[in-house]
Amino acid sequence: MKKFLTILSLLVLFTLFSVLADDSEDTQRFEVAQAHVAYQAAKVSVGMDTTISYIQELGGDTTELVTIQGEYETLSAQIQTFTSISGLRAGNEQLRDKIKEFREAATTLVEDNGGDVLTLRAQIDAAVEADADVQAAKEAFSSTAQSYTTDRFDRHYERLQAIYDRISAQYGESNPDEVANLQSILDSIASYGDTLESAAATGDMDIIKETYESIHELNQEFIQAVQDLSAGTGTGRPMGEARAEGQSMRAEKILEDMQTAISELTSLGYETSSLQTLYETAQSDYTAEQSSGDYTTFQADVQAYIDATKELVGASSPRIKKLEFSAGSLAEQIASGEIEAEGSA
Repeated sequence: MKKFLTILSLLVLFTLFSVLADDSEDTQRFEVAQAHVAYQAAKVSVGMDTTISYIQELGGDTTELVTIQGEYETLSAQIQTFTSISGLRAGNEQLRDKIKEFREAATTLVEDNGGDVLTLRAQIDAAVEADADVQAAKEAFSSTAQSYTTDRFDRHYERLQAIYDRISAQYGESNPDEVANLQSILDSIASYGDTLESAAATGDMDIIKETYESIHELNQEFIQAVQDLSAGTGTGRPMGEARAEGQSMRAEKILEDMQTAISELTSLGYETSSLQTLYETAQSDYTAEQSSGDYTTFQADVQAYIDATKELVGASSPRIKKLEFSAGSLAEQIASGEIEAEGSA
């Protein structure tokens, strides 16, 4: 039952609330949210069609499911005419209720008629991938999201660059090390631009969220460095120290994501003892390597964990993509630190 309860949620690969998290009525933001609603609706509709057909083949009575699906599609069509973020959010809550109602009714029918959850899940995935309307909606959402995400990042970076230019002109001669540290932080933020653009192009909300979290951390460091300079203290930590702490925080976040994935897979009925062993090995190696900052063995452990998880659940899992992104970012941070160290030697 637990597995089937996740079927329609697995269809919804991107969470609408990540797009509707702000009440701003900004036109571009609304267009992203609206395109996302249309994409969600197309996927869920195909999932419902596939589920109904599957249960009918088992000999089950799908009258109730057909009724719920009709109510869902009527509501979905209505919501897609809304013209505000708030309206989309409220409508999405109602859609979630309908999906839950459909899911609960379908769960009973699958169990009562001897259905196989994995077979149904595979049929849903294949149907979604093959459906022209779903793919068109996906492309429309990805294009809109890519434009919005790129523009948003560019505007943010331009504001930081303007701040840096003022600080550099004012303190460049008196505090060259601190200004250089500020430039290094700004360069680190700039490096995330391509990651955001590629993630938005594929609609990968997990990577977008993870990237914004990383940017937020760097923003805080940038702000603190500016405040220190403006106050005349120049007490910003050396970049090497800040980078080492950032590497440690990212490694700990990777471990947290690994443990979360194990818990989720266990709840779905997967055998995760081998993953748990790999996790514990990674945790031990991280502790051993933390003082030196050389996470070579830890990185190898994480890759082994990712490979094992791919074999278990498939390579397209959002959780795996998130882990791969985090591991890649850690590797980039370490490599960047090594390059800087060599340059200053």
